[in-house]
Amino acid sequence: MSSPDPVPFPPPFFDVLLRGYDRAQVDALVSRAYATLLDGTLPTRTFALDPLLRLDGADPITARELRAARIDVVLRGYDRAQVEGLLNSLEGHLAAAESRNGQQ
Repeated sequence: MSSPDPVPFPPPFFDVLLRGYDRAQVDALVSRAYATLLDGTLPTRTFALDPLLRLDGADPITARELRAARIDVVLRGYDRAQVEGLLNSLEGHLAAAESRNGQQ
């Protein structure tokens, strides 16, 4: 019996704080970034977030779009520092992939 392929980007975990980033908006951005980076190389996977982070059907996103995205601050949202750390990392991965593919 073979083990499943490892997921190159682990499912993110963010603490939920009294005032943090809107969870649905963050989940959508992370889903789009992961789907873009994975580019359909893995079977559809669902990660446990609230709401669920889904890679299937997520629209691709560019590093520029990710950088320009604005996320609302709401009651009971994701920790802003944790989210910003992951989004900065994902932006770097997207920029590197775009550079390799000759995109901007």
